[in-house]
Amino acid sequence: MASGSGQADLVEVIVENAPDRRKLLRSKGAGGMTALHYAAMCQEEDEGYGSALERLLRLGAPAEERDVHGRAALHAAAASGRAGRVRALLRAGADPAARDDRGRKPAEVSRTLPFLPANQTKHTSLPQNDKGYPNRK
Repeated sequence: MASGSGQADLVEVIVENAPDRRKLLRSKGAGGMTALHYAAMCQEEDEGYGSALERLLRLGAPAEERDVHGRAALHAAAASGRAGRVRALLRAGADPAARDDRGRKPAEVSRTLPFLPANQTKHTSLPQNDKGYPNRK
C-alpha cells in the first residue's frame, strides 16, 4: 500500500482520481486497517511517511476509523513512537481519550509493540533486535 511505503505523491494521485474518494479512504486492509493506519505506523524515519499521513488527512481520511481491535490511527502512531504523526492526527481532531477494545488510550499503548495480539511476544514483520523488539532507527 502506497501510504505504508511513504509514497505521498502516489497516495494523493490515487485518492484524487478515485471514483468514490470517501469509500477509498474508509476501505480496510489486513486487520481492518485503513491507509491512515498504515501511514501512521510506518517504522521508517523518512519524512515522506509523515507526509503521506498528512496528505491523507487533508484529502479527508477519517482519523477515528477503527481496525478490528478498535484501534484508531492515533493508537498506531503512538504505538510506533511517531511523535510527529501523533501531533498531526491530534491537529486533525483525533481523540486522545479514544479507547481500543482492550480499554487502552493511545498514550497507554505508546510504549507497547505496534498491534501485537496479547498472545504474541514478537513482531515478526519487522527486523528485530536480540530481545524480539522491532529495530528503531
